Amino acid sequence: MSQDPIGRRFWLFLVAAVLLVPATFAQSQSSRLQVLEAEAARGDATAQFNLGVELYRGEKVERNLEKAARLWRLAAKSGHVSAHNNLGYLVFFGRGVARDPEEGMRLWRFAAEGGHAEAQFHLASTYMTGRHRRRNYLVAYAWAKTSAHHAPTLAKLGGDPAVAEKARTLMRQARQSLSENELGQAEERAAEFIARYGPQESNK
Repeated sequence: MSQDPIGRRFWLFLVAAVLLVPATFAQSQSSRLQVLEAEAARGDATAQFNLGVELYRGEKVERNLEKAARLWRLAAKSGHVSAHNNLGYLVFFGRGVARDPEEGMRLWRFAAEGGHAEAQFHLASTYMTGRHRRRNYLVAYAWAKTSAHHAPTLAKLGGDPAVAEKARTLMRQARQSLSENELGQAEERAAEFIARYGPQESNK
């Protein structure tokens, strides 16, 4: 049998390259997380928010809602709108932190007034269901319509693409409990909210 050292070297190189790809990918992911951790420790609100997202998802690191909440709280203190929304979710439902619906709604309102469509939907839901606040279908409709209006912008920034449809569903539910006169008032309130509470740079 004839020897083919060049061909053998080629296949050995190819195998080595294939084995190297997963290791290189893992190293790049680890390096990214290390950078996030360092920037978060220095007080960078965006890094704190993003590291919190990684800890919440638990895909690249072990899931830890308590640490995610702690990081989002730090980012929220710097005015980060999305951190207010995410922290509001954990606090309202008591995920990884003590349950405090009043504080959760306060956090959602800050984010909603900062133009965060998901927070606007959450706020609409509390008015719709009457959980931990007096039910108000008019305000629920107004916030839901505001959410549906701003949701496409949120989706472009990486937010939940399903928010718009969920907000429209809530609008239809609230509409069933409104008189024609109340619906007119709700539309006026929604127009006011849409103009006043649009997406801000701090949503990113």
